[in-house]
Amino acid sequence: MDTAALHAQMLSRPAETDADWQVAAARYAELVSAVRADDASFWTCTERGQVFMGDGDFVARTLSQADRARLVMTAIPKAQRGTVRSWSPHLAA
Repeated sequence: MDTAALHAQMLSRPAETDADWQVAAARYAELVSAVRADDASFWTCTERGQVFMGDGDFVARTLSQADRARLVMTAIPKAQRGTVRSWSPHLAA
């Protein structure tokens, strides 16, 4: 994950100080904790391209080579169904 870019997105500007990084991390934690952990739409609508480690050109190149049918999550995996999960334990770590 491109942490610097994610933090810049959370702040609407680049993070420059330790305080900026802490504020950005807290805002991201709030964003994630506001969504049910089993809500697949969060990942498809909110967090686009965050699984790639590379610059924008790398992401564009990789996506252009990907099978489009596999880029869309159509179902929640069976192991994640039925239980309303919380991000709190993960965010506290």
